[in-house]
Amino acid sequence: MRKLIAVVFLLILVFTSNAQTINSKLYNYFDGMPSDDLTYVCYSEQAGIELCSRKGIIQFDGNRFYLKDPTQQNILNAYFFKNALYYEDGKALHKKNYSYDGKIEIIQSKNYMDEDPNNDHFENLFIDSEERIWCSDFNHIKYLHNKKIVSFPVFPDNKDLNIDIQFVEKSTGEIWVFTPNGLYEWNETTNLLLASSNKNLNKLQVSAVEKNDNQLIIATKQGDLHFYDLIENKIVKIVKTPASVVFQQLVLSNDNLYGISANEIYNIQNNQFTSVFASQNFTIKHFIVNEKTNNFWVATSKGLLQLHLPKKGLTFLNFPAEYSKSGNFILDVIELVPNEFWVLTSHNQVLQYKNQHWRLMEQFPENLKIKSFTLHKDIYLTTTHGIFLWKGNLFQKLNLNGFVADEDIVKSIIIDKELWVLSASNEIVRYNLQTNKKIRSNFKNTVDFWKQNKWNDLTVDHAQNIWLVGWMPKGFGICKYDENQHMFIDISHKSFNNHRDLFVGDYYNRIYTDNKNNVLLSAYGGFSMGKNTGKLKKKIDVHSYPIDDTYITGLMQDTNENVFFATNAGLHVYLKSKNKVVKINTTDGLTTNTLQYAFKEASNNRLLLGGENQLIIVNYTDVLQSPLQNTIKVTKLLINGKHYKNTEELILNYKQNNITLQFSTFSYLEPNKVFYEYSVNNDEWISLGNQAELSFNHLSPGSYDIKIRVTDHLQNQLKDQLHYSIKIKPPFTQSPLFYVLLGIAVIILVYGWFRYSLYRKMKEKRYELQVKDAEMRMLRAQMNPHFMFNTLNSINSYIIQHKTADASKYLTSFSKLMRNILESSKQQWITLAQEVKTTELYLQLEAVRLENSFTYEIVIDNDIEENEVFVPPLIVQPFAENAIWHGLRHKANGNGKLYVRFILENKDKLRIEIEDNGIGREGSVLLKTAKKHTSYGIKITEERIVKLNTANYLEILDLYNNNNKPVGTKVILHLNLEEND
Repeated sequence: MRKLIAVVFLLILVFTSNAQTINSKLYNYFDGMPSDDLTYVCYSEQAGIELCSRKGIIQFDGNRFYLKDPTQQNILNAYFFKNALYYEDGKALHKKNYSYDGKIEIIQSKNYMDEDPNNDHFENLFIDSEERIWCSDFNHIKYLHNKKIVSFPVFPDNKDLNIDIQFVEKSTGEIWVFTPNGLYEWNETTNLLLASSNKNLNKLQVSAVEKNDNQLIIATKQGDLHFYDLIENKIVKIVKTPASVVFQQLVLSNDNLYGISANEIYNIQNNQFTSVFASQNFTIKHFIVNEKTNNFWVATSKGLLQLHLPKKGLTFLNFPAEYSKSGNFILDVIELVPNEFWVLTSHNQVLQYKNQHWRLMEQFPENLKIKSFTLHKDIYLTTTHGIFLWKGNLFQKLNLNGFVADEDIVKSIIIDKELWVLSASNEIVRYNLQTNKKIRSNFKNTVDFWKQNKWNDLTVDHAQNIWLVGWMPKGFGICKYDENQHMFIDISHKSFNNHRDLFVGDYYNRIYTDNKNNVLLSAYGGFSMGKNTGKLKKKIDVHSYPIDDTYITGLMQDTNENVFFATNAGLHVYLKSKNKVVKINTTDGLTTNTLQYAFKEASNNRLLLGGENQLIIVNYTDVLQSPLQNTIKVTKLLINGKHYKNTEELILNYKQNNITLQFSTFSYLEPNKVFYEYSVNNDEWISLGNQAELSFNHLSPGSYDIKIRVTDHLQNQLKDQLHYSIKIKPPFTQSPLFYVLLGIAVIILVYGWFRYSLYRKMKEKRYELQVKDAEMRMLRAQMNPHFMFNTLNSINSYIIQHKTADASKYLTSFSKLMRNILESSKQQWITLAQEVKTTELYLQLEAVRLENSFTYEIVIDNDIEENEVFVPPLIVQPFAENAIWHGLRHKANGNGKLYVRFILENKDKLRIEIEDNGIGREGSVLLKTAKKHTSYGIKITEERIVKLNTANYLEILDLYNNNNKPVGTKVILHLNLEEND
């Protein structure tokens, strides 16, 4: 029921408004407005339309209404200036600055706790050029500037808050204040508000005032408009308003003055008042002209009223009242010179429009029906009762020989010096214009050709080809005149067109030709495009394109080869570059969709259309321009159903995955005239239709680059696109950090396992080393008694031989040797220097014991740092002992040599050579010394070095002379030093 009331109410508005050029729409509670009772309306490029209401500031983006702050109070007064809205509510005087993202600042708070009621009111707001905020309260006129309040007591005894006060800035630093007590003047120099001495203005009871350059336009409560010249300081003109209506607001816009009363809006031009809109159903509170969106906006007591001005490119030349009649349509129109038009009406009028005025040129009687104009140097008028020529400021009937009145006459054309008269069902009649005599027909077409078809149009193109179209039940409706055969030939003939699928049907209405040899032919259901040769190129019909009506009459083609064609459902346009059909109708400002009458191309890219009591002029360049504003913004962001602050890049958690974007172009067009598409991550474009909203449900974690583009109903695409980035963070278990931590954990586990395995191996190795050490100690324990046994035998031999001094010296060396051996036996590794010293002590003892039967030499490689290279203790002694006792001791001449060499093969390997020139192993075997003196030391040492490192090994080389006789033995120890630290 409420919706029905709203619809009826809207119909009343449209009916009572000037429906000729302005369409209206009232938005109220049923359209989503939080409050119907509005006090003020303003427009900014940043926020679009904003309304002051009992519930605070309401934003309107053309699609939806938003209550900006639900906690806001009733807005009492407001004023928009320099992209900022100044307003008073129950708490304070505020300033909302749209240049800074709509930031709201409190200019002056209200204090209800003091005794002065004037502190709590800021009525009749006005902002001057220096941004002083002028207002009133019970008793004062005051202004606020730089956080200071300057008050002037004007109404000391007043108790009425609703004082009608009008401010105007006469010039910079001069403010005039119109009050019920008269005019007051303020000057910045004196900072005083004084009663004016201007008697003419002092007596006025002012209801509204507007400044226009050096002129004030003052509306009074007596229903007058006073035009006051600020230079001459006098009233230069007084105009009475219609029915003494009182204007509560005056608005200047583009040299147009609008007067707004409580229930009507007037356009005031040249002392003439034209009602733009009127309604008795609500009170008008505030009015603005928004030139950018081509709209009037009206804040009312019953909602927001939007008045759509005609689309750019549409002009309406209305008949004056004396020529206007019901059903009086323009049937034909011609343009004599630019902006001089002649029209024929269905009420037999011939009217001329010249110098912005209509003039009746001829009124023909009812029994004579005028049909069409023919312009050929002179103006010819075709009627059912003859052809008339404009001559001597009147239409004179041509005395055509043999002319017969014919109700079916359609039109006439002039070819060379002949007048051809077309009838709907009779043969074309030709006349010689010089003699007015009828030319004998030489058409070879049959009588049935003329009688059985219904002819609608006849024309001659720039190449002098003659075209005839109509309804041909047995043909295809288009004929071209063949001069050689003296007959009209249906171009469906194979000589013109091999295929007939480019014909719309058999009923054609109008012909259009241009100087580029193009021919357009309108029909029921569409139109055909071709060349003046008769060859058709394309067909545009209702089956393939969105054409709202099948009856297509007038048509023409512009320089871009766009085809404009008239229907009873508005003006349609075929856009060649896009191969689409768009339409312009009453929602764009046309006064009617019925365009079956006059249709004529004119100068300056204009098209002339016949309406009821008016000529419609269409600038076919301007009318195709986009009404869209070149911007698109997000007006509201919803996440999981809750409002969220809009940011350029949205970063959300994985639970915030239901997202709705509401957006607008702030063009304030009808929703069905705007089309939206979106693309995600440069994927294909997806249509949203007319829905200015995009929703995503259950978005997966990831990054989304969203683009939204806009196209209007004329296929114009908005230059700017909306780019919006959304990043949804995955849950922690899917985040990069989680995978990093997981990787670290895996690394730690692997590292732990590796360390544990390494620890196990090291522990096993330490255990093995401990076992080896125990084995070494056991081996050394086996070796040391053996050496001591041999040495003590030597000492005993000195004693028996009574060589006490030698025995003492020998015993001293032996003690040093034993001390070294005992110290070494406690260690697994000793320095090479210690090993060399021990070896040298041992060789000294053996050389003395064997009475110096051999000499020895210890050679150390220069690259070896003796104190930095470590070797197992007593590694050389067993081999030196073996060389002495089994090789050198039995040498016959007693010239034995023993060499001990320490060679560093590389930083990790040490080679030790023990070489003698004794009898060799073969000689020792022959003497059976090896058998009698089994060398436990060599076996023990070999086992030792292998246990220390499996890479260690021992070589024993037999040395021979050139005669292949044994000449000694060479033992080579290969020791790996990589673990000997």
